[in-house]
Amino acid sequence: MSESAPELVVQVPGDPAATPSADGSAAAPDDASAARIAELEAVVAQQNAMISQLSAQAAAVATVPAAAAPVIGERRFIGEDWSTKTAAEAKAMGVDRTVLCSDGYYVPGG
Repeated sequence: MSESAPELVVQVPGDPAATPSADGSAAAPDDASAARIAELEAVVAQQNAMISQLSAQAAAVATVPAAAAPVIGERRFIGEDWSTKTAAEAKAMGVDRTVLCSDGYYVPGG
């Protein structure tokens, strides 16, 4: 190390050596900077609160069960499973839609 290089001193917050001295060798933040820092800290606190609220809402939505997707070719008509009944039974009950019965499809009017 050369003799002309200045010595580096590590300063730790709270260390008496790190506090500004009376002669002004260490600059203290001015009032405008302190006010701006306080303003920005308030904005960050508001944003953190909003993020927490939105995260809680998203978690609540994630726990709602999704509606079951309809099954293509479903064999139910008005809550009944027609695969256990015959086409004649479907006709006798007045079914007005095509349903899959135990002996094949029942097609109304067919």
